[in-house]
Amino acid sequence: TVTAIEGDLVTLKLKAVDPDGLPISYFFSEPFNDQGLWQTKDGDAGKYLIRVTAGDMFANTTADVLVIINPRNKAPVIDCPDEVTVKEGETVNIECSFFDTENDPIITEYSGWMTSSTYTTNFDSAGEHEVLVRASDDVNNATKTIIVTVKNVPRAPIFEEHLKDMTVTETDIVT
Repeated sequence: TVTAIEGDLVTLKLKAVDPDGLPISYFFSEPFNDQGLWQTKDGDAGKYLIRVTAGDMFANTTADVLVIINPRNKAPVIDCPDEVTVKEGETVNIECSFFDTENDPIITEYSGWMTSSTYTTNFDSAGEHEVLVRASDDVNNATKTIIVTVKNVPRAPIFEEHLKDMTVTETDIVT
């Protein structure tokens, strides 16, 4: 029995001896190649009964090998919107769902323009901003970039200096 994890290169190294000293050739059933190699990938998890044939130019012998491919730990899945749009003065709320195939605990992190899932904008926040969402299960990480667009809100002009009370005489010009 040979055990590996999805993504591993599996090598079958069987040794046969020919009593007559003749050279031996090996043949492997699918999914192995002629050299006894199989580069596994995601989705290959399962049990495989592999037939290996060793032969000289006159006779063959066979052996069966059980190859068990275990699933590898998968990165958490992040389900978030690609873009969020708000107006200045509103609160950005990035609503994400996180899922881990193996039900491992997930640690989440927000970085970039926001450091949490919510942020209250102000009148200097207008523009396009990037937020990086990261999810980790202590083995693998997943990331997603979200574009947050904050739209400008027009505001009334403000006098730089307030007028002070003035005392004037009738018919005086006031500027």
